[in-house]
Amino acid sequence: MKDWRKARHDFERVIAIAKQVENPQSERDALDGLGHIEEAEGNIALQRRHLEHALELTRQIGDEYSLLERLSAIAHLAIESKDFRVAKLYLEESLRQAQFIGAKRRCATICESLGHVVSHLAGGLDACAYYDEASTLYLSLIHISEPTRQA
Repeated sequence: MKDWRKARHDFERVIAIAKQVENPQSERDALDGLGHIEEAEGNIALQRRHLEHALELTRQIGDEYSLLERLSAIAHLAIESKDFRVAKLYLEESLRQAQFIGAKRRCATICESLGHVVSHLAGGLDACAYYDEASTLYLSLIHISEPTRQA
C-alpha cells in the first residue's frame, strides 16, 4: 500500500498558497489531486467533498469544459455509491452542459448513463427513453461517405 501523506501534504500546501494569491484554478487542480488520493485510499465521502469543492471553483472560474468533467465525475462517484437520485441530478446537469458546449458524443454517453441510473430508480420506459436518445446520438455521429470512383 502506498503512503500518500507527502502528496496530501503537498496538495494542501498548494491549496493554501493558491488561496493566498487568489488563484482558483490552482486550488481547483489541487483539490482534484486530493480527490484522487482519497479515491486511492477508499475514502469516497472525502473524495466527493473535494470534487464538489472543485466543482464550485470551476463554476466561479467559468470553465465550461472543466465543468462538464467535474459534473460527470461526481455523477459517476454517486453511481458507485449507489446514490442514484444524486447521480441523476448531476447527470442531468452534465447533459445540459454537454449540449451547451456541443459535445455530441458526451451527450450520448451521458444519456446512456442516465438510462442505467433511471433503470435503478424507476425502470421501464423512463430508462428506455434515455437509451433511445443515446442510440440516436451515436448513429448521428457515424459518417458514411461514398468511395471515390475512378472513371
